[in-house]
Amino acid sequence: MASIGESLEANVSFKDFVEVDKDARKGKFVRLPERKELNPEVNELLVIEFYNR
Repeated sequence: MASIGESLEANVSFKDFVEVDKDARKGKFVRLPERKELNPEVNELLVIEFYNR
């Protein structure tokens, strides 16, 4: 897909917990992300509250 190729070329940095092979257009999770590596806008308490219903 053209959009994937454009995204790979536009993105110059990747997270440490993901390996990316731009030539083969493959990605692989190498480990679970640490809490500090996640998006700070995620409020896990709201997620827990949602699934507790």
